[in-house]
Amino acid sequence: MPHHCVVKNSSTTTKLRVVFDVSAKTSSEVSLNDVLKIGPTIQDDLLSIILRFRTHNYVITSDIEKMYRMVNVTESDKDLQRIVWRSSPDEELKTYKLNTVTYGTASAPFLAIPSLHQVAYDNLKQYPEACKVILKDFYVDDLIFGTSNINDAIRLKDQISSILAYAGFILRKWASNEKSSLNLQEYSQNLPQFFITDSDDKSVKTLGIFWEPNKDKLSYSVNLAELSTQKITKRFILGIVAQVFDPLGLLGSIVVRAKLLLQELWKKQLEWDESVPPDIHSLFTQFYRQLGKINTLQIPRHVLLRTPVKIELHAFCDASLLAYGACVYLVSEDNVGNRFSQLLTAKSRVAPIKSITLPRLELCGALLLVQLVKKVTAALNQSFSTVQFWTDSTIVLSWLRIEPSHLKTFVGNRVSEIMSNSTIENWKHVPSTDNPADIISRGTSPENLSLCPLWWAGPQWLLNNSSHWPHQSDPCEKELPELKQKTILTFSSIDDFSILNKYSSFMKLKRVVAYCLRFIKNSKTVKPNRTFSPLSIDELDVSLKRIVYIAQLQDFSAEFHDLHKNNSVNSKSRLSSLDPFLDENLIRVGGRLKNADASFGKKHPFILCDKNPLARLIINFEHNRLMHAGPQAALASIRSQFWILNGRNAVKGVIRQRIPCFKARPKTICPKMGDLPSTRVIANRPFAISGVDFAGPFLVKDGKTRCRILVKCHICVFVCFATKASHLELVSDMSLEAFLNALKRFISRMGIPQEIHSDNGSNFKGAANELEKQFYTVIVQIEGILYSRPITPLSDNIHDLEPLTPSHFLIGQMTTSLPQKDVADLPINRLMNYQRLTQITQHFWARLHQEYLSSLQQRLKWKKSCSSTQLKTGMMVLLKEHDSAPFQWHLGRIISTNPGKDGEVRVVTVKTAKGDI
Repeated sequence: MPHHCVVKNSSTTTKLRVVFDVSAKTSSEVSLNDVLKIGPTIQDDLLSIILRFRTHNYVITSDIEKMYRMVNVTESDKDLQRIVWRSSPDEELKTYKLNTVTYGTASAPFLAIPSLHQVAYDNLKQYPEACKVILKDFYVDDLIFGTSNINDAIRLKDQISSILAYAGFILRKWASNEKSSLNLQEYSQNLPQFFITDSDDKSVKTLGIFWEPNKDKLSYSVNLAELSTQKITKRFILGIVAQVFDPLGLLGSIVVRAKLLLQELWKKQLEWDESVPPDIHSLFTQFYRQLGKINTLQIPRHVLLRTPVKIELHAFCDASLLAYGACVYLVSEDNVGNRFSQLLTAKSRVAPIKSITLPRLELCGALLLVQLVKKVTAALNQSFSTVQFWTDSTIVLSWLRIEPSHLKTFVGNRVSEIMSNSTIENWKHVPSTDNPADIISRGTSPENLSLCPLWWAGPQWLLNNSSHWPHQSDPCEKELPELKQKTILTFSSIDDFSILNKYSSFMKLKRVVAYCLRFIKNSKTVKPNRTFSPLSIDELDVSLKRIVYIAQLQDFSAEFHDLHKNNSVNSKSRLSSLDPFLDENLIRVGGRLKNADASFGKKHPFILCDKNPLARLIINFEHNRLMHAGPQAALASIRSQFWILNGRNAVKGVIRQRIPCFKARPKTICPKMGDLPSTRVIANRPFAISGVDFAGPFLVKDGKTRCRILVKCHICVFVCFATKASHLELVSDMSLEAFLNALKRFISRMGIPQEIHSDNGSNFKGAANELEKQFYTVIVQIEGILYSRPITPLSDNIHDLEPLTPSHFLIGQMTTSLPQKDVADLPINRLMNYQRLTQITQHFWARLHQEYLSSLQQRLKWKKSCSSTQLKTGMMVLLKEHDSAPFQWHLGRIISTNPGKDGEVRVVTVKTAKGDI
């Protein structure tokens, strides 16, 4: 895995961290994260934890030190977490395995979090409350929990710390709004990460939000540079807006202005680094200058009284043509009647780009409100004495009192979801001036928001009991929009006769209909006169006409209507060029052949639609009857009785789908010729890379005997990949022993090759197995010794230890040669004999690389890529065999493809009746 260092000066434990890039792709264009499964989310979401954080009297935060590194991975998976490292550039690279969960892997959170939960499950019986906190109030490695009294907070902190410490999870960076709950004296003064300072301006960043424990306030922080030096682009604006992290939505009325600005950018379809128009530039400049004032906001964390006896939930929604939103307030009351109201959370959305009416937007706001309240109630897990939904739209309140089925789809679906999560008694009307959601639907500046008590505490009447709330009256809308119109429609329809789809044989369909018609006739006839004999030709003709009538009635109902009135068919009809007419209530071709010397049926065939199932049955029947004739012959035969619209294409389409015809006219696929392998184009010693195959058999007469017996023999052909040089060996048969002897003779003359390629024949595979057991035979050893005998020293130099051997005359070097010095540019008169041979060899390789290699550039066959007939998974194919007829070729289906480096598919895996090939 690639990795690099990241310096974080604000860290209290590890300022220099190693970051692993697990998403880096390998040569196969696949990274480790691409194949890792992420796993489901098993912790509470961020918003739920922060909502609970705002309701506790005493809260404590902490996080686990190096959580991922405390969790081991299984031994079999450690190989997937390998890195290379060396302490100095002079050292060799070493490979290391990471034994623990690594930050950056897609599965890291899911691997670490269940380990944390397992610690809680193991101690659930002994410490039930502490373990429930571990299960519910951890977000990955961050812990945020609280209680209503200080003693419970201290007890839970100690229990959680000891439980996790026993499992190796060390909690650090403790913070609390009550210093006594931390028991700082328990920790060493050498570990400053375990406590916070006592300064009033010290804030703690937890789950992305800033919290000042000493003041118990929430705050925000954005870093803004000088705008005059910046180019205002869509990328820059989005980067500034992304700095405002507000999971609670407390700045929703500010953020909604930024969302509207981004929506305008998207409408103009600007590029990321293109300067924005002047109007947007002016709006953003104004927003940017005011944005820094959110750093001065101080928002109380705690939203309840210390000892409430009753808690109410009030939720407000509103919408404008630009945006809609919702906000939730908690109102607490103590035992002496004091009431306290505070904003808990809010949510905003901009109106869609496609314009919709204001009542629909108000309804979307009501739906957003219900979803937000559902989220809050599930997160707090607390019973409320009152849950009230407030809206200033009388139209929405009227819709909620109507059955959703009586409303149009858009409105009905949303009303149905709203009422499934609330009751009409919980919905009330609020004046627009008292609706805090009006602020979030229109947006405001940070300066105005900080001075808006309506937003932070809600309407003033929330501090009074329900008798002082706004007066409620039944909404009365005279003309309520979005109601379904009641329409009465009377129509007659012709049933679709599905009998044409029930049979795959034309003759069977015709006989079934004939028997049905006989049954109807017999049911109306007295028993002595009923027919029970085999079907007659007349009955089959009547059956055919009835089938044609059913098919024509399905496709040509308008034409039937026109022809029954003795009118011509519509000029836009598909039948207009055929001059159709009715005969026995069937549509026939009028055409131009009235004077032809042919039968009436051939001059005026029945008209059928090419999409009708009957047309397909007729084409199959005629195609089989004509012994799988071609499309032209089949169409000519069909038109003697039926005229199928677009008949030529219909016949071709049916024939193309039939398996016997597919097997009779197979089309082989020839992918574009692949690039030559490196062994064919890189210079090498002759026969270093060789191919081998057998030629023959050849019949040879034995001339020594009188009867002259014919003897069968073969030729073993060795071809050099680089030079195409050939070496021929005569062998008596294709057995393993014969090939091994031929191979021994080849090696004795040409030296041991580096690679030998074959067509995987049984004799070659047997030779490979044999050569693994006996690398050299006795004959090769003897012959090799003879060829290695020194003839004479190559020079008088005592340090020149290489003699001249017979191998120099055969292959230009010793059988086991050493690297040679380049002598290609030295004069001939300065060269010794063996150096001259080396120079000739080197000149040969130079000419080969310059002249012969370029001649291989052209593709002499298979020139075009077969992208239109590319082999694909699931395609049905025939396996072509040269020694058998096409009808005996095996039918198969491609189950996987193996494309080459150039993307062309030349190798596939085919599933046949006899197995996979």
